[in-house]
Amino acid sequence: MKNLSSCRYAVLTWLAMVLLPSLSWAANYYVDNTIPSSSNSNNGLSWNAPLLTISAALSRSQQGDTVMVAAGRYAEAVSLRKGVGLKGGYAPASQERVYNPSLYQAVIRPNTQANAEVHAVSAIGAAGASLEGFYILNGKARQGGGLYLLNCSSIIVSNNTIYSNNADNGAGIYAEDVKGSLTNNNVHDNTANKAGGGIKLQDSIMLIQGNYIERNTAAISGGGIYADNFKVPAPVTANTIIFTPAGSSNIDPGSFTASGSANATPSVMAKNKIRRNIAKGYGGGIYMNKFYALLLSNDISSNQAADGSGGGIYATGFTGSMINCLLSKNFSRIGAAIYADEFSTSNTFINNTIVGNTCGNPSATGGIYSTGINCTFTNNVFWNNGRDLFNVTGSFSNSLMNTDPLFVNPDAGDFHLQAGSPCINAGTITGAPSDDLDGITRPQLGGIDIGAYEYVAP
Repeated sequence: MKNLSSCRYAVLTWLAMVLLPSLSWAANYYVDNTIPSSSNSNNGLSWNAPLLTISAALSRSQQGDTVMVAAGRYAEAVSLRKGVGLKGGYAPASQERVYNPSLYQAVIRPNTQANAEVHAVSAIGAAGASLEGFYILNGKARQGGGLYLLNCSSIIVSNNTIYSNNADNGAGIYAEDVKGSLTNNNVHDNTANKAGGGIKLQDSIMLIQGNYIERNTAAISGGGIYADNFKVPAPVTANTIIFTPAGSSNIDPGSFTASGSANATPSVMAKNKIRRNIAKGYGGGIYMNKFYALLLSNDISSNQAADGSGGGIYATGFTGSMINCLLSKNFSRIGAAIYADEFSTSNTFINNTIVGNTCGNPSATGGIYSTGINCTFTNNVFWNNGRDLFNVTGSFSNSLMNTDPLFVNPDAGDFHLQAGSPCINAGTITGAPSDDLDGITRPQLGGIDIGAYEYVAP
């Protein structure tokens, strides 16, 4: 019996030695640089003994931990860690420590010198990391001044405001060889010396959802977004509804296929607001190279390719569809709404409103300028673009051209339909989406309306 007890003791001892070191419990680390008791000598495990810097908290953290940051200005460059969540926007010490990042602003603003390269936030090989609720500015680098992502999987970036950063490429956000999501961020007023004023994606698989991308600039291409040479096309969406074709419930991007593509699952770019971005050369709003995508319910307005092509969109090697999109008041020398090169013949354009796009030469093509495309156009509105189409062939059905669509207030950017519009009930249900750009169910009055908006009777 004694020997049996000894054996049991030995086994339990071995199990404890082998298994216990592998067990870990997630910890929360707290950062607040606004109170006298803050110190990197603290353990940082409560708001009563917070750490002084974000970097100190991250250096102590392990996979599964969360670093919680109170409102304040943090003059440091931050490097995310594998599997660690970084969450900013907690109330200061004088209040209950509630989370409200828009009210309690946690600002990451590194000190930069004239020739120094500083990513405000970076993640290199940081699989499973997350970044939420920060104001990120003053980064300056060759790639990704605000946020630099490289070789990461399952990374989540959400509810941040990323502005006033500079880089050669991807001034706001640069992602290369990354799998993850960018959701509900405000990316504005960033400047790229080359490409991707707001965001540059290189060989990445990203979900881009609910972001507002505004007033970014690029000296060459992609004022808002530059997407280049995806190894596998990425879903780019916004809001919870991805695509609701007539007669079906919500589907995921994999349910839409683009014939002839190297990968049968295209990207999905939906419900994005991409406005007032500028590229000097190509793609004021979006530049896409070798991109397979469904573009759904996007508002792409008032962007410029000041000296080049594609004020709204410059796309070369594009395969897919554009549905329920508004392209308005974009500007470039040619192809103010869309400059199209090497499009697949399987491409479709359904229920789009392409209106008020202008070129420096009033007789030039403000709508779609093509080097030669043959596509299917259904239920589209073209109006007040100077010349609507150049070198564009294919089938056109139930589309309105050269006739006033009777918008509510086009000068003010309201392209909803007035009562009596020739677009009402003039479309076909074949291939039409089951809701409009506002999410209003189609049809409303018995038939599908032409354009991005469905008329709703008062």
